[in-house]
Amino acid sequence: MENELMAKLETYETYYSILKKELKWQVVDARVLMLISSMYVVRKKELDVERFKEIAEYMKKKKGVFSALNGAQVYVGAATLNIRFDDPEDKYHEWMEVYDQLVNSSFQRGSFTYISALLVLDIKKEADSRNDLIERAKRVFDLMKKDHMFLTSSSDYPIAVLLAASPEEEGPLMVKIEELYRNLHDKGFKKSNELQMLSHILALRNNEETDILVKHAMDVVVTLEAQEKKVRPVHYPEVGIMALAEEKEKLADFIVRIEKTLNDSKEFKWHKKMNFTIAVQLSVSEYAEEAAITQTAVQTSLESILQAQQAAMTGAMVGAIASGSSNN
Repeated sequence: MENELMAKLETYETYYSILKKELKWQVVDARVLMLISSMYVVRKKELDVERFKEIAEYMKKKKGVFSALNGAQVYVGAATLNIRFDDPEDKYHEWMEVYDQLVNSSFQRGSFTYISALLVLDIKKEADSRNDLIERAKRVFDLMKKDHMFLTSSSDYPIAVLLAASPEEEGPLMVKIEELYRNLHDKGFKKSNELQMLSHILALRNNEETDILVKHAMDVVVTLEAQEKKVRPVHYPEVGIMALAEEKEKLADFIVRIEKTLNDSKEFKWHKKMNFTIAVQLSVSEYAEEAAITQTAVQTSLESILQAQQAAMTGAMVGAIASGSSNN
């Protein structure tokens, strides 16, 4: 695993350098380029930067004057369409149709609804199968809001979509999430939006009992702190990703080493929180690939959770960048 992981890190750094050179006037926030680079590496999609820019330019020409798609969202969206679909230009129009469907189902206009629409598009390839998922996602979100009115916001739309795709019924699913939230808090996790996200991520593993999932999360914290990595609420989503790995000590060792490499880098040293997230993404994606050889169910769960965490990361970043602008 080590050699493959180091190769992934090298590819990530290469892709970042390419994007920084090619988009130096279009994207000013380095974290957007870091996110896009990691997306290509995690999905094992070779970066064809000219094709990527072509898709982004197509989107810019087609989006309306009053669209809530800002510059960062356009490039993240272009990367997502390029990575996940063979016909990204056609899928762009489907993406906008799904966005309108979500808005018509009372999702607020804005960056988190765009991300949610991409998830719906990826989960449900056929247009006629999307309405049920959208309606279920709205019900899940409303139940989340009922349980945690002050913690739940539009930033939770993407995870609501992923939870809605779960085979569990909504009632038992929400009971499980609330049990996870309470039990994790009892074990020392601080009440916060990040703890709610951790509970949601863990709940995506629908074949595990609550007490087992809490133990997995606690084991991650102990393992990371043994590596002298202090776990704070901002790290809770990453704890959720790591929780499903069997070899937590080995994984934590790789993550901390990659994080240190990035923190020591001239290019990345100013983005330490992002570096930890990238280290987790790269390490867990490699673990998931190896797990696929013998444990298809484990790999499937890890892929879903990686998707959830990546959606959260995208939403937080794009939302922050767009915070000075009004949504349309």
